[in-house]
Amino acid sequence: MDDYEKIKLFNIKLIYVNSLFKIRDFNNEEKKLIIDKINRAETRNRVEWFYHCLLRDGDRFLKEVQYISPIKGIKKHKM
Repeated sequence: MDDYEKIKLFNIKLIYVNSLFKIRDFNNEEKKLIIDKINRAETRNRVEWFYHCLLRDGDRFLKEVQYISPIKGIKKHKM
């Protein structure tokens, strides 16, 4: 993936995260989880899938996502 594609994907992630945070109020734990999961998405389709799952299932989807194990080799960023 070249730099242009990475920038496009990053902008798509920002758009979807901002949209989610405008639609409903999340607590800080949920916000961190959403940002973490969307940040791990490697394609636009995956970002859109996560976004639509959150819109459709909301809290239930977030509870299920919390139990997905982190990808090995990726360090967590402090927020």
